[in-house]
Order: sequence, then structure tokens, then C-alpha cells
Amino acid sequence: MLKRIVLSFVGIILLASAGLIIAQERSRGSGGPTRAEAPSIENAPLAKLDAEKKILSVLDEMGKDRSRRYLSVSLSDGRLLRQLTEAAGAKRVIEIGTSTGYSGLWFALALRSTGGKLTTHEIDPGRARIARDNFKRAGVDDLITVVVGDAHEAVKQYKDPIDVVFLDADKDGYIDYLNKLLPLVRPGGLILAHNMRRPSPDPRYIEAVTKNPRLDTSFLLMDGAGVGVTLKKRKTVRFEGKQWITDLAKEVAVEEFKGKTALHVRGAEQSYVYLPGIDFQDGTIEVDIAARVFSGIGFRGRQDGARIEKVYFRPFNAGTAKHQNTVQYAVIGRGDGTWNYLRKNFPGKYETGADIKVFEWFHAKLVISGMEVKVYVNDGVEPVLVVDNMLDGISQGTVGVWGWDSYFANFRYTPSE
Repeated sequence: MLKRIVLSFVGIILLASAGLIIAQERSRGSGGPTRAEAPSIENAPLAKLDAEKKILSVLDEMGKDRSRRYLSVSLSDGRLLRQLTEAAGAKRVIEIGTSTGYSGLWFALALRSTGGKLTTHEIDPGRARIARDNFKRAGVDDLITVVVGDAHEAVKQYKDPIDVVFLDADKDGYIDYLNKLLPLVRPGGLILAHNMRRPSPDPRYIEAVTKNPRLDTSFLLMDGAGVGVTLKKRKTVRFEGKQWITDLAKEVAVEEFKGKTALHVRGAEQSYVYLPGIDFQDGTIEVDIAARVFSGIGFRGRQDGARIEKVYFRPFNAGTAKHQNTVQYAVIGRGDGTWNYLRKNFPGKYETGADIKVFEWFHAKLVISGMEVKVYVNDGVEPVLVVDNMLDGISQGTVGVWGWDSYFANFRYTPSE
């Protein structure tokens, strides 16, 4: 996914060199980006599918019908929102400032492709009613939730990861929205801010998105009001010749441990360190593990860590009265996929014993096919655990390691042909 985002930005840069978009990466002074004009040479968007045609038809009507005022963004800005959202593969988009739904429909064009959803906030009940009507006419009301009220208060309730944030409301409130939502934006996600032409931008917001080393910001000043595009950077570590994404772990380091160069992962429930750009479905995954507590392999995972199938080990249980609780299958992100739910409702089905020791190296191997995963430990020719009905069915996603205080070495995966 990161590769797709990079390609998207490369495309924008190429357009800029052709004179279609003028981008300025950093503000000059407290007034924000300088004004720039772009030639009006765009053609109308072309629909590929009937669903897209329906959305574009409503957008066209809104642009022509003066009674449907409060068009929140220009055509160029709307297309940019759609392109960035689709390039990011966004699953969850938060918009501050619905107006009558014009920008929301551009997001819907992307979310139809990515399978995502939009939550949009509007303080004015009248505009919110018009927006809901427009969403319904466009056939995207199933993708969009309209929240009426003070967004400054409403966003305090959010807890789940966000892929894209779009700010288009009270300009002096941008800094407050940024402070509240940035912690939830997944690394690799985007914060898009409208009305970035001088003198509109709040200098506090400009400073916050251009002086933070965790962020990278450009200002795309087209024929609309201008959009600030802020990327929340990923954290990575290079290990065994590959670049690993470490955003979801508390601490990750490459260290020597008992004769092996290892990836040391520390954290808690979401400490998943994975290889990007992989859509793994079936095949084998192997790794050497040394740990005391929860440690294992994640697969078919989402980039934001919100859903991961995993097989993990509890070395401290091996050889004790809880020996049969040493190996565990579970799914992060499902209430019916937690270890305690599975143990209570299906005792002995999703966990078993294995002869491993605390902080001693052992080899783990998963053989994954369809809805089945077989778990092998060390040189065993028979699996110690077979799960023949994995909870997420047949899916694709990332591969990686998961651990609370764990060492990993010799990681390899082989997709089925």
C-alpha cells in the first residue's frame, strides 16, 4: 500500500512539472502557502461502472444547480480527494465539515473501490439533511454516516485507526482536530486540510504539520482553495535483508541473542511487525523464536493491524499444569477470535501443548491452505495443532511476527504456487 501512495505522489509531481498542478512543500512565514494558479484544462471525470456513473451524475447536478449551494470543494480538489483516498486503500475516512455532501461523494467514489466507510461531521442540521438526500440519490448512503453536532466533542469518542482525515470546517479549529485525531491516524495515513491558500490557513496548524519530524506535508494549490496533504510517516527497521514495518510495536531492535542475530520485539496486544506490500493467502511461514511470554506468527493481516490471524506460543506454560495452553490460534480484531472466547466456547480446539522452553530457541512453522492452518514445532513431522476452520475464512494480507517481549530469527515465507 505504501508503494501505491508513493506512486500517487510521483504522479502529482509529474503533473506539476507539466504545469497542471503547482505544489509548494513548505509555508513561507506565518501566512501559509503562497497563491498559485493552474490552467483550466481538465476534462470531466469518466465513469467506468454504473455505480460510479450514478455518483458522478449527482456531483454534476450539484455543480449546476444553484439551489444546492454550499459546494465545499472545487472539482479539482474533489478529484484529488478521490485519488489520494483510493491510492491509500483507505478503509476508514473521517471528514470534518460535510456541508451538503459534495466532498463526501468524491470520497464515496474511492470507498466503493476500497471497501471503506466515511464518517462525516456537520454542525448545521439543515445542511446535514441535504447531504443525506444527496448520498441517498447517489446510492452511497450505505457507505456514509453523517454525524450532526460539534465535531470537536464528537471526535473525542474515536478509538479505532483512521486512514484519511479531511478537515474542511472552522479553520481556527484545525489545530484542535489535528491534536485529537493524529494519534489515531495509522502510519502511512493522510491528513488532508482544505483552504490552504493565504490568508486562510491558521499559522498554528501550518507549523504543526511542517515542523513535526513524524509528518511530511505538501500544499497542492490548484484552481480550488488549496489542499494541504500531510503523510504520517511509517517506522521501519531493516532485518535479514528486508524492511519491516514497526508502527504497531512499542520497541523494536536488532540484537544478538543466544547465538543468533534477532529481531527483538516489545509491546502488548498490537505488537505486530510485518513485511509491507505482501498479499499472502496460502503457503508456509517459518521462524525461530525465543521468548518467555506471548510470541508468534501473524498472517493475512491488515496494514493497520486492526485484523490479524495469528498462531502464538506461551513458553511459560510448557511443562506445567497449563501445558495444553502453550500453543494458541486467535484473531486480532474479532470479539469471537480472542483466546478466552475460544477457550470458553471451544475448549481444546484452538490450543494445545508443545515442548518448548522459556528464552530458548525453537522453530515454528505454519502451513496455511484455504481455511486450514497446521502448526509444527521444531523437527516434528506431525503438526501439534490443526485448525480447519479459520475464523476469517479465505483472505489475504501481510505476514510478520507478533510478540510482547520476544526474539525472532530466520524468518521466511513461501507462498503456494
